[in-house]
Amino acid sequence: KDIVVYCILLTKLVEKKITDNKIQYTTKSSIDERIIPNFLIEKDIVAEDKDLLVGLKIVGDFLEKSILKPNNLTFPNNRISFINSIQ
Repeated sequence: KDIVVYCILLTKLVEKKITDNKIQYTTKSSIDERIIPNFLIEKDIVAEDKDLLVGLKIVGDFLEKSILKPNNLTFPNNRISFINSIQ
């Protein structure tokens, strides 16, 4: 059997900016600039709930567009429950 792995190489899709002495990552897209939480790029960063929600939204958008919709699937209930528990 073939094993298919879906991944997003965010490090190749972001630009690093320094604003007010803080590192900020944004997407390189000319259509839509999004701020990417640092914990998705750098190691050893503890995510706050608000950053975790932004990260889940970014990954969720990717999953929905590239995996779920094309295969007529929906998000697992566990993911939805988890997101609701940290909002």
